[in-house]
Amino acid sequence: MDSTTAAVLTVLRRGLAIAALFLAVFAPQARADWHEVSSDHFVIYADQDEDDLRRFAERLERFHGAMALRYPTQAYKPSPSNRVTIFVVPGTGKVRELGNFKGRSVSGFYRPRAGATVAVVPTISRAHSRGDLSSETILLHEYAHHFMYGLSA
Repeated sequence: MDSTTAAVLTVLRRGLAIAALFLAVFAPQARADWHEVSSDHFVIYADQDEDDLRRFAERLERFHGAMALRYPTQAYKPSPSNRVTIFVVPGTGKVRELGNFKGRSVSGFYRPRAGATVAVVPTISRAHSRGDLSSETILLHEYAHHFMYGLSA
């Protein structure tokens, strides 16, 4: 198999993995009101209020801006296929199920892939107290990994 064929097969496998994750999240709840919200660096899928998702996307973009200010890089807007795709699922149990995690300590995860980077977090919420670990905090932590990986590429 030549390198071009191998590269195409790799991209197809990644696409299938994203499709499988999408179906695993959305198929059981087909009657739910799932929304998609897009921004320059993110695509968010969730069964939550669309206005809340837009505000969430705005906060994520501000966090990206702060990271870019602190760690200067060449500014670029990723292609639509290279944005981070975020799936917001009903709870941490669903997060662990989708990520195939056995322990109870996993509350969200990030899977970096060329053209198919995915983050999965529980229902979007903000911390209510200083020690609270909200889904937004988890996602910002995971996105910091993504941003830093981009600095070393």
